[in-house]
Amino acid sequence: MYWPGDPEKSIAAIQPHGVKVSSSLNTKFEGYQRNYSLFRARENFYDRELIKIGKKVDKIKYRWVDKPGVIPETLQEIKAILERVRTQEQPRIETTLDLVNNNLEESKKTLTGINSILDSFKGVTSFFSKYSRQFL
Repeated sequence: MYWPGDPEKSIAAIQPHGVKVSSSLNTKFEGYQRNYSLFRARENFYDRELIKIGKKVDKIKYRWVDKPGVIPETLQEIKAILERVRTQEQPRIETTLDLVNNNLEESKKTLTGINSILDSFKGVTSFFSKYSRQFL
């Protein structure tokens, strides 16, 4: 058995030949692995930097605009409709109602004239109905 302070046997003499080969291969593989890890780390770092720069460019290029929700949008549409009704539709309605009112006034005058004529005929017909038996 080997003890670390024992000068009789060196470490190289104690290790079997397969372990020596394995350790040398491990060392080379670890070197490759370290180089690959370093490459991947640099690549990830530069990717993160590109993403950061892209975000800064997007902040300069684009601007966030808040879009109103459903209720404010509906209220704006209703407001636009009411403004259109006040400016365009209400004058049309008022002119139409004025025309209808004028027509009704003329119709009242005409009906009043017809009523007065019918009243005069009523007197004549009542006269004839009253004295019709005497003429027959």
